[in-house]
Amino acid sequence: MGVLNPAQATAMQRVAGEPSTEPALLVWQGYYERGIAANPHHIDIWGTKSVLLKAKWHGDEARLLPLAQECDRLAKAANKPLLGLVPIGIYRGIAKVHKGFLSQPAVWGEMEASYSRIFAAYLDHLRSRFYYTYDALLTQCANRAAEQFELIGDRWTSGNAWPSLKTYHKAQATRLQMLSSDAYDQADYLQAEWMALKSLDLLPMASTYLILVGHSRTTRPRYAAGDRVHIADPGS
Repeated sequence: MGVLNPAQATAMQRVAGEPSTEPALLVWQGYYERGIAANPHHIDIWGTKSVLLKAKWHGDEARLLPLAQECDRLAKAANKPLLGLVPIGIYRGIAKVHKGFLSQPAVWGEMEASYSRIFAAYLDHLRSRFYYTYDALLTQCANRAAEQFELIGDRWTSGNAWPSLKTYHKAQATRLQMLSSDAYDQADYLQAEWMALKSLDLLPMASTYLILVGHSRTTRPRYAAGDRVHIADPGS
């Protein structure tokens, strides 16, 4: 059999069904080999390979990690930064089983380098920004997540790490709650209140109202003289 257009190869794999049986696995492998012969840098083809190596089907982490390294090497050597999304996806999948995996300096450093190459080539690759934000939250990199939230702004695109706009807003609101608490602990009460109010704008949650009650107990005496207080946007 000859080579296949990568899009044709991935489409035919979907028709073949999940690679849970030996015949289906052979079909997937055959289409993978024909697709990679047509375009050795095609992200969907390499993504297919990563699916085949999942423990759910016929692989394991011991085989997934070398594939991730191979994709990372190829992405850099061929100047195909989007191919770096394959190892990022592999690492994210492993982290679902091994909590804290992404927080390893070598792993997170490679992921950040991949994202940097993507944004250097595609400044506003929105879907990647959503995933970068999500991964930063998983690794507890609050500052990096905050940067990406600001860059994304009020935009939305489907097919990212969050299943809906509401769940994305909940992530934003939760981050703002955390920042509000941090500001409160540092006695920056106006900033703390502004963060909590901004969180409510995104998604009203009972926990945020409780935070505001706590803040008001501290900030209200400062307003006792009847002065009108303006809480400025810290970005202004």
